[in-house]
Parts: sequence; structure tokens; C-alpha cells
Amino acid sequence: MPLPHSTQSGPRRSARQSTPRPLAAQLSHLKPLLQDPAYRHLIDDPDAFSPEITGLHSPLLLPAMEQAVAYLHLAISSRAHIVVIGDRDVDGVSSTATMGNFLKEQHVTGGGSLEMIVSDEGDDYGLSGGVFERALNSGAGLIILLDMGTSNGPEIEQLHAQGILTIVLDHHQLHERTANPEHCAFVNPMRSPEDERLEHAGKIATAGLVFKFLLGYALSHTKDWYRAYTLESETDQLLAYRCGQFLGEFSSPSAVEHFLAEQNTQSNQNAWEVLPLERHYRITPETRLRILENPRSNGKYILAAVISGRPRLREFALRYADLAAVGIVTDMVPLIGENRALVRMGIGRIGAVSAPGHRSYCPGYAALIQAMNLSHTRVVSRDLSWSIGPALNAAGRMGNTRLALDLLTCQEEPEAKRLARELVRLNEERRRRTARNEALVNQLVEQESHLLDHPILFLYHAELEPGVSGIVATRMVEKHLRPVVYINPDGAYARGSIRTFQQVNVLHLLDAARDLFIQFGGHPEAAGFSIAYDRIPELKSRLLNHAGQVLLNDPVFSGSPLVESTEPPWHLEILPGQLNRALLKELDLFEPFGTGNPEPIFKVRATRLINCKLMSDGLHARFQIQGAPAYLDCIAWRQGAVVDAIVQKQQSAWLFGSLEMSYFRGRARLQFRVDRVLPHEAAF
Repeated sequence: MPLPHSTQSGPRRSARQSTPRPLAAQLSHLKPLLQDPAYRHLIDDPDAFSPEITGLHSPLLLPAMEQAVAYLHLAISSRAHIVVIGDRDVDGVSSTATMGNFLKEQHVTGGGSLEMIVSDEGDDYGLSGGVFERALNSGAGLIILLDMGTSNGPEIEQLHAQGILTIVLDHHQLHERTANPEHCAFVNPMRSPEDERLEHAGKIATAGLVFKFLLGYALSHTKDWYRAYTLESETDQLLAYRCGQFLGEFSSPSAVEHFLAEQNTQSNQNAWEVLPLERHYRITPETRLRILENPRSNGKYILAAVISGRPRLREFALRYADLAAVGIVTDMVPLIGENRALVRMGIGRIGAVSAPGHRSYCPGYAALIQAMNLSHTRVVSRDLSWSIGPALNAAGRMGNTRLALDLLTCQEEPEAKRLARELVRLNEERRRRTARNEALVNQLVEQESHLLDHPILFLYHAELEPGVSGIVATRMVEKHLRPVVYINPDGAYARGSIRTFQQVNVLHLLDAARDLFIQFGGHPEAAGFSIAYDRIPELKSRLLNHAGQVLLNDPVFSGSPLVESTEPPWHLEILPGQLNRALLKELDLFEPFGTGNPEPIFKVRATRLINCKLMSDGLHARFQIQGAPAYLDCIAWRQGAVVDAIVQKQQSAWLFGSLEMSYFRGRARLQFRVDRVLPHEAAF
């Protein structure tokens, strides 16, 4: 699809086409949820339920974004060889695929060349080892690093010394190996001052950064790239904006022009237009007031007007939102504000030209949805986090990241279907490997009970298989209620994952042993590392000794995480009869669910379990409940023994879980996913 061209100023366009109905007016069963602090952000965000493309902040608010756009312009115009390098996880693969799909169309068709690299089996994480050597000797004029690069300052310096332009699109924490901004276009929201990181505190998945970068590049082909709009403030000053970026307060249009000429050194533009906003766009009094109340973050309304006023730009944004949504949900960044808006675009809740959820996806993504027996017309966040994400992740975890990338960049439907089937088979093998590793570490904990004497659980065994460390570590956190360090052999080095509990910052734990690692990095919630085998005992000693001090000093750590409450957390108590399609329809308004916007957990009042069927040798159970609609199934994973005991004793039970649609074998059925079953004697 060609980029949007510049357009002449036409009739004034509305910055907000319509005002969405208040959420409370659309709810019946779920209205009490609005009192829960977990959903307060939805009430505070006036655009949380808008069907239009709103809520996106200007790409120019990100550090070095204009420099990155200029680098891409130069590479495409000179038909340079562009190398895109991404990490092996879902965020890295979806980011690389999005960038690759764009460059194939905009660069390769114009005579340029493109190479896409994703770290694979035997590769270390990030720009290191064989991946770095390939980049250094690639003959690239431009290298784009995705979900990596922040900690690769020395390597980027070598690229710079060879005259290779480098763009870094990454969201990882800064540390001593951070890249020098003079050697690359370093787009990382963590570089912004804390008070300028907007509602998501700068936690934007790399897939979201790629989307914003491409949106910025598309905007650079419109007249608005070289135009500022002004809005008169209550003090008669002019608030100035460029593509929704707040430039500041100025005394006159000429002062704005002078500022733009001085600040925008990446542009060859000599003449800048400065226009009154309200002469070009119809701004409602409500929107005007919001902009004046928060000039910096509410420049998003001006960006929304720019996008809605250009149909091709709007189509461009929608087209590249599908894979961005996958990366955002699976990387577990807060699904509030801009992140939430981007995911809603990606799953068809924003900008849909037909019924909500009905939209087209790139061929490879569409083939994967079909291969996993998901609904093409109703993709929800759980599909991304429980099905699509793990399948894509399986490729990297099983040493074949290229398979996932080839699928997401495939444009031919027959080939896409073949690759999707292959990925599904690989994902099944990943599940079997996960089960084997989980059984092994459970046996390890049973045999060496002293492992549970410490505030963190340290797990290493020579027979553990690589590729599923994060999954197993997370399950061990859930089972043993403490941070978990999990290490497995993986070629020349051992690789490890660390997962948090109760928001303990795992990077603080790893700081005690940073000199032992070949490489390490990640987020406060989850991190990874590689280490020589002979240094594992010392790592264990240091972490166990250091953990007590870190956890005691952590204000969010309870100090006693080892006792699980009888009653699990829940958001709303309901009757069995309320588990119906009307409730599901209301739940859809709260989508997408994830970090920062949790899927509501319902506490269902005590009722009888009927028509029970045990599955997988009694491991799981499927049943129905008295008082609920006949079309509702309940599924309790890993709780077959508990359910069977309750049924045999003819007890009633409390249920805790979530409502969803199941599309097993192409059959749509309403389902209550039971997270916990408790006999009625456990009264609350």
C-alpha cells in the first residue's frame, strides 16, 4: 500500500467525530466493576470506549524519533541495503515482521534490498556473537535493531565507526552499556524524563514502537509534518503542536516558526507553516478544554484529527496495528491509554468499517488464527496471550525463530497455511517439552526440600531442555509463591530466566551477580541471562544470600509470601444465572485484558456441579452448574481431583474464574474457565 501523500487544506475536519456513550450507561451486570480500582483508568480516560482512532500519542514525543525517520528516508531514497534484526520472543518477531512487511512494499519494490535477522538456536540474546558479526559484515547502509540495542553500546559504536546508520527501537531498561545517542537514532521511551512518560510510564512494547515509527514515517509524507497548529490559551499565549506533539507556549506565529527552524535539524525544510488549529479542524468545546487542561498529553486529539482527516493515513494505521497488538499483549506492558488503544485497533475494536471485530489481517497472521481454530471475527486479548503468542514464542524457544518470521511475512495464502500448520506442530512439541521440564523440577523440589527454605527458588538441573525456561519459571512462581531462578543447559553456556512474585524487582536481585553473567537484561518483572556452567554454584550462593536483603527492603514485598489465602482474589460476585451471553457482551467493552487491565474474576455463589466429565486421566474436568443457562460449559484445568471429590460427596461449590467463548473444533460455545473450585463448607 503506498504511503499517504500530502493533502491540501480542505474543509475543516472534526477532531472528534462523536462522543462515545459513558461506560456506565452501557452496563447492567458489570456496573459494580467500575468501583474496582483496577478499572478506574477506564473511567478517567474519556476515549477508552471510542470506536474511532483516538488515544494515540504523537510519535514525535519519543526521543530521537525524527532522527530515525530521517535515517529511513535516506536509506530508502538511496536504495541502500537495510538489515532488520529482532529478538526471538513474540515482541521481537512481531516487530521484525511488521517492519519487514512495510519495507518489502516500500523499499524492496523500489529497488532496495532487505535482510531480516532474528536470533535463533545457538545465538545469544541481543546484538552479540554471530548476529553481530553478520550485521557488521552485511554491507548495510542502515541497520534497524528491534527489541534490542539498548545494552549494545560498544557494538553500535563499531557499526558507527564503519559508517553504518543504526536505528534502535527498544524499551529495555538503561544501564552502563547503554548505546551512545550520538552513534545511532536511539528510540527508547526510558530515555524520556519520568514526568514525560505519559500514562503508561514509558512501558511500550517494541511492537508498539515500530507501529509509532511507521506512523511517523507516514506522517512525514503529509504536509502536517512541516506544519504547526496553534490554539490560544487562557493567558493569550499560543499553544503550538506538530503532529500532536506539544511544542510549548509562544507569543506569536513567527516565534513558533523560529522555534521549528531551530529545533528540527533533521529536516531540510526551510519554510514552516503555522496555522490556527480551530480554522482547520472543528474542535468541540469539550476537546478544547481537555487540551488546555493538559497540553502535552492531550495533543493526541490533534493527532486523531490529522489521521481521521486522511483516509489513506487511517488505512495505513489500521493495516499495521494487527501484529503490534500481538507484541503489546504478550510483552505484558500496561494495557491502559495508548497501549490499550493500539490493541483495540489491532483486534478490530477501533476503526472497523463493518461490525466490531470484523477486519482483515496479513495473510500469515490470518492463517495462524485459522490453524489454531480461533474465531476470525472475534479475536480477543486472551487469544493473543494464550494461543497466538505462545505459538509464535514456541518458534524462538525451540530454536526456529525463522519459522514464525516467515509465517508473519508470508503473502501467499497456500504457503501461509503450510507454515501455520508447521508452527502449530512445533508448539505442540514445545508443550510436551514444557511438561517434561516441569515434571523434572517438581521432582527436584520434592527430593531437595531445602530449596524451599530460601525466599527465592533456585532451580538448575543438567537434564533440563532449553527453550521453555520462562514458562516453567512462571509456573513455579505460581506454585511456590516466591521469585524463581530457573537455569538449563543450552550449548556453550547455560541460560536462565528469573520471574517475579508480588512485583519484586528481579533486576535488583541480578545486580548482586552481574559480573558472573555473559549477558543479562530484561524488565523488573522478568529477565534472562547466560552464564558459564562453572559459575552457576557461585551464582546460586550470591543470589540466595542477597535475596533476603533485597526482599526485606522492597516496599511491595509482604515478607511472608508462602501462605496462600483460602479464597483467591476476585472482582465481582455473581449468581450462576448471570453467566450468560449478555454478560459476555458487556465484558467485551472492557477488552483488551492484560497487565493494568485485568480480566475480571467472578466469584460464583455456591451451586451444584452437574454432568461432570473428567479428562486426561482425571487431570481436568468439564461440567455444568445448576442455575446457569444450559448452553454454558465450565472447564477446570488441573483440578479434576478436586471437582470429582466435590461431586462424589454431592456438595455444592464456590467457583472462581472468567467467562469466555470457546471455539474448540470450530464450535462456538460459552464457557466459564474455572481457576479455583472450593467446597461450600469453605464459607466466606
